[in-house]
Amino acid sequence: MQYHENTVKYIFRDTDDIGEDDYDIEGEDYRELIDICCQYCSVVSFDLYPQWADEEYLMQIQQHLIKRDNTYRRVVEEFGSYVTGADKRYYTVCAEMCELLKKGNNIFSWFWEKEPPFHFENLTFYRNDGTVFFESITHEGECYLYAKETEDVIRIVSNEHWEKNPKPLQGDFYSLYLEAIEKLKKKD
Repeated sequence: MQYHENTVKYIFRDTDDIGEDDYDIEGEDYRELIDICCQYCSVVSFDLYPQWADEEYLMQIQQHLIKRDNTYRRVVEEFGSYVTGADKRYYTVCAEMCELLKKGNNIFSWFWEKEPPFHFENLTFYRNDGTVFFESITHEGECYLYAKETEDVIRIVSNEHWEKNPKPLQGDFYSLYLEAIEKLKKKD
């Protein structure tokens, strides 16, 4: 994945520093997040577990499916943490796709919900230039937003629990992930 150099990084974590409180981006805040991502992005991806997903929902999103290089899978397989059974799929961002994404009520429940159309994780939105605008690492309980100066994200990041330019946690998945990408770039 590519990250634009001139962005301000924000992070949302699903728990406090000592693991006592749980947080989520839910309800109207979740729908607002999807709207803002759809405003600035042309492609969305997520890891889909087709064996568990609702067939009707799969048919609805299928029409927006696009072919992309599966760099993500290559990176995480190299890193050694790819979740088997999930497919990384890319979709065109359009009004209908954004409405389909809003069927969830919060960012971290997509995988854990018992009712369809759920069972996907790691939602990522990409700008027209291919750089990442928003990404989530569901099992880690983290969301990242990379905003350019021209992108108005104040309605999202002014909500509680978003941190601006956070320092990485020691051994956090995202830092290790970026290191794995750099190692792959050196191999190519």
